[in-house]
Amino acid sequence: MGKSSTRVSRPKNQGSLSLPAIRGQKIKKLKALHPLSRKAAKANKDLMHLDKKVVHIANKDLKYKNQIRRMEWFQKVVWMDQQPSYTAEELQAIAVEFICRHDDECIQALASSLTGSSTARTIAPTSKAGKYIKQREEESELMAKGQFQVPDLTQRKNVTYIREWKTGNVDQLKNVKMCCALAAEVHEVGCEQED
Repeated sequence: MGKSSTRVSRPKNQGSLSLPAIRGQKIKKLKALHPLSRKAAKANKDLMHLDKKVVHIANKDLKYKNQIRRMEWFQKVVWMDQQPSYTAEELQAIAVEFICRHDDECIQALASSLTGSSTARTIAPTSKAGKYIKQREEESELMAKGQFQVPDLTQRKNVTYIREWKTGNVDQLKNVKMCCALAAEVHEVGCEQED
């Protein structure tokens, strides 16, 4: 009789696999186990943990979605200008430009709504342009009150941090110092809804 070599298989590195791939592996293991065994209970617990992890990541991204978009826009401005810091007046002008960033699409939507037989300027509030109009109105009100939060670009450290910020990283958002933009009137553009 010959010796039979028993080979011990090492577990795969789960850090390099994506969550759905890990989940698929665990489901295959779960099907092979007796449903009332300890191993099946542990595998089921691990599956529930992975599902909660995915939901948590998705909710975290939704919570900070508007802040991430705002930071991405300001990051593009900082990249294009390549200034070490900005004055308060320049920061105010950049904030007004941020608020008016979707005006062209709103004007185009209003023009296309006028091409129909009706003479009233109406845009569906659920449409993309309607959401932009609502967002612009809210940001304009905050700007008029002096409560509109923008990244503080008057400090050199903050500007370099925004320039080097990894786009979409939620955990690094708390390191960016914010300030309220100076109260200013945002010029009226044809994208405001009229009654």
